[in-house]
Amino acid sequence: MLKHLLRGSAIGIFIATSAFASTYFFSGNPSESYANEPLTLDEAVLLLEEADMVILNQNEYNELVRAIDNLKEELYAKEVVLETVETELDETQEDTAEQETETDVEEEPQQETVIKAVLVIEGGMSTRDISNQLINLNIIEDRTAFENYVNESGLERSLRFGEYELASDMTIQEIARIISSP
Repeated sequence: MLKHLLRGSAIGIFIATSAFASTYFFSGNPSESYANEPLTLDEAVLLLEEADMVILNQNEYNELVRAIDNLKEELYAKEVVLETVETELDETQEDTAEQETETDVEEEPQQETVIKAVLVIEGGMSTRDISNQLINLNIIEDRTAFENYVNESGLERSLRFGEYELASDMTIQEIARIISSP
C-alpha cells in the first residue's frame, strides 16, 4: 500500500510540474515581448531624461568640443605665462640675493646676449626636428615646452616650409606664430 501511495504522489507531482512548465513556456512572457520591440524616439528620449541624461544634436556636440579645445588653449597659454612670470620672479629674487651679498666692489651688469639665426623648415620635418634645430641654433632652451605648446595649440599641422629669422629673446609663442600659417 505504501508503494501505491508513493507512486500516486510522484505521478501527481509530475503532472503538476508538467502543467506549470507548459503554461510558463507556451503562454509567452509579457516582459520578453516588450523587450523585443524597438523603442520609439519619444520613448528613448523619455528613458534618457528619466536617467538625468542630456541629449545633444551633432552641432551642439561639435560646439561643446570646440569650446573645450578653446579653453584648453587658453589654459595652456596662461600656464606658459605663469611659468614665465615665476621664472622671472625667481631670477629677480636671485638677483636681489646676489646684490645683497655683493661687497663694495661694483661689477658691471651682464647683458644677455641675443642670438639671431635663420631657421630653415623643409618638407617632411616634424615638430621634434624643428625643436631640435631651434635648440642647436640656441634660439630656445626647452625643447619640450616648444613641442607641447605647438601640439596643444594645434599648430603642428599649420607649420610652413621656409626660412625664418628668429632671435633668442623671442618667446615660444612668438616663434610658433611666425613659423605657422596665418
